[in-house]
Amino acid sequence: MPPIPAKQLTGVVTASHDHTGGDGATLYIDTVLPFATFYTATEMAGDITTGGQFAVLEAGAIVSGLWYKSAVVGAHSIKASLWNSAGSSVADGTLACAGPGTYFVPFDSAYTLLAADIGTAMTYGAYEIAGNHFCNQATTTDVDAMPIDYGPVRIDEGPRRYAAGDARPTTDGGGTVRYGVAPVIRKQVGP
Repeated sequence: MPPIPAKQLTGVVTASHDHTGGDGATLYIDTVLPFATFYTATEMAGDITTGGQFAVLEAGAIVSGLWYKSAVVGAHSIKASLWNSAGSSVADGTLACAGPGTYFVPFDSAYTLLAADIGTAMTYGAYEIAGNHFCNQATTTDVDAMPIDYGPVRIDEGPRRYAAGDARPTTDGGGTVRYGVAPVIRKQVGP
């Protein structure tokens, strides 16, 4: 089975949306890593943050939030977080979810990668704020063949890391566990 392609989303951000205060529009490409939409989420009981690692290979990119696939029944809230290679939290955001589905959880402020971040392992994670549930899927698909390059992003491993509570997910869940969470990388390609 060939690797699953990342989704490339292209659009125009006007000045009112990109917060630059400029008069023009910005052309960008969003790279959405495939993990959140590929897996069938299974609701599990537990106070767990789930996530994974990636590296951005090109300067000028930002991480704007996470896609998260939830199987949790009923209203719940998700916290999305990003940590740099030193383990420092650099971005987060929350979203109220109505029930099972795939959700985009935007960061409160998108994180513009620093020169020191390029090529280093960034960690992303999602946490169900009440701390009662997390979602996963056991799999043996070809995404275990890492690393894989998706344009400006290298996936060091699939989303198989976890941590107890609301914390940076650093424990390896093993080669057959995947969590439905993935970062969104935005790269400016035009004026």
